[in-house]
Amino acid sequence: MCLTCGCGIPDDDHGDSRHITMSELRAAAEAAEVDVDEAARNLQATYPKGK
Repeated sequence: MCLTCGCGIPDDDHGDSRHITMSELRAAAEAAEVDVDEAARNLQATYPKGK
């Protein structure tokens, strides 16, 4: 899905690049040399620290 709005469409940024898409998460995982599942877990675990 557009990982931020919950629409259920993985790579649709709805014309607004501020939305996080699955392809961006994949690229970030690759940059961090982790798999996508780990990147998603890391994002969820780190989010509270950035609030």
